[in-house]
Amino acid sequence: MFRAFFLAVLVGTSLFGQAQISITQFQKNANLDLERKIYQFDVVRHPSVQQWVINIGDDSLENIGNHWQKKKYEKWFGRKLFNEDLLKVDTTNFSLKINPLVNFQFGVDNEDTTGQRLSTNSRGILIEATVGKKFGFYTSFWENQSFFPAYITNYIASNGIVPGQGRVKPFKKIGFDYARSSAVLHYAPTKWLFVQGGHGKNFYGNGYRSLLQSDYAFNYPYLKVGLSLFDGKLLYQPSIASLQHLQRLPATTSSEAQFVRKAGTFHVLNFQPHSRVEIGLFEGGVWQNWDSNGTVQLPANFYVPIAFLNSGINGLESANYKGIVGLNGRVSPLKTLALYGQIGMSNQGTSRFASQIGVKYFDAFKVENLFIHGEYNTIDNGVYSHSLDPALNYNHYNEGIANFDLGASNEVIARVNYSFRDVFVRFKYNHQNRNQSITTIANSVSVVTNTLKAIDITSAELGYLFNKRNNMMVLFGVQNRAEESVLSATNSQWVYVSFRTELQNLYYDF
Repeated sequence: MFRAFFLAVLVGTSLFGQAQISITQFQKNANLDLERKIYQFDVVRHPSVQQWVINIGDDSLENIGNHWQKKKYEKWFGRKLFNEDLLKVDTTNFSLKINPLVNFQFGVDNEDTTGQRLSTNSRGILIEATVGKKFGFYTSFWENQSFFPAYITNYIASNGIVPGQGRVKPFKKIGFDYARSSAVLHYAPTKWLFVQGGHGKNFYGNGYRSLLQSDYAFNYPYLKVGLSLFDGKLLYQPSIASLQHLQRLPATTSSEAQFVRKAGTFHVLNFQPHSRVEIGLFEGGVWQNWDSNGTVQLPANFYVPIAFLNSGINGLESANYKGIVGLNGRVSPLKTLALYGQIGMSNQGTSRFASQIGVKYFDAFKVENLFIHGEYNTIDNGVYSHSLDPALNYNHYNEGIANFDLGASNEVIARVNYSFRDVFVRFKYNHQNRNQSITTIANSVSVVTNTLKAIDITSAELGYLFNKRNNMMVLFGVQNRAEESVLSATNSQWVYVSFRTELQNLYYDF
């Protein structure tokens, strides 16, 4: 199916002009310069709906946010390390870029008395291409081996997956071997219509977290269509996805039984009357698609791309459905200031809510390249979990489609980024209060009580950016993490040095 689609597009776009599109990667730090320009000059319409597709020339895109001229090297090694993509082909109707993906990281947890060395050895490749000015795609592949701090190792043992990066196999005694791939195709035959599909992630919102749809969970197959109406002021984007619950189906004799499959629908209606104002409505739903006997047929309304139809028919929770509806908004009173928020609602017997408020300040206090970000999120218990069937939780691969934690929580996030030429410093602080269930036995009866555990995470990084085209850098970082509950108190001080092409979001702040 995808092969036929690709060939049709290849032929159909052969007469298009020179302007090309670029599909941005999910990377909050690397995209700061672009995000600032989006809010100021309307480079991308509806920036709350990600991932971004830039409809401008490649050279213009790469020069966004450059405030000084980097030295141009003449020899091949210098050009590839500091100035250019590893491989680039650029003709009138076709462009191709190939870059390495690496993360060679070494460190130690100073609070770990065993002295275990921590490391990540990641190698991969990123291929990006455009055909004409209306079709673009990228594909990437990562192969990884890692030794993590204890709190991440415990997360993997509990969930069977590296956060956002796929299932694992044992590596040596306490390490993990894991791989992931992605591929996304984007086709815009007219100014008012686009089609995008592949194996990847999506994000709706303007914050560090999204309480409606985020890029935290592992990649999944999806297909979405965007309709741009009223001269681009209104965007309607329905999408469908194939999701999985990491529980084996018993109805098989295979040693590798299939996981329980489920389906997702996501509808976004986003209104942007001005580059400084956005307001949008969201509906997300997870559907039963398999059970112990095999495939469960999806109802007809699953395929109807009408927002809030599914919630109207099923409510926000039924025997085969878990739904969330929400509101997203952003206003930029100044070109360098963005205020944003979200409200999400679900139902688990009674209405449950999630809310977010945040502020982003670019070139803060008129200091060029100083970025300050603050965010507060609060979530009721039951917003993302199904009351009867865990397989219908609002998650994929045991990870939240929206917030990383399915339970009740509140979180404060503070970020500060500053760069001078190619040197950068980053600071981030998270304070979380998360619900923790404790089961005790009293008179042969199990009693479940809920309490809170408090988590404080402070991280700082100092680095040097070699190449802006593939975000190749070297950095030194320290992350302090303290967790305290009625059951225990643990501490971690993760010190590391890394050489990486930073083109993905890695969420280890939990």
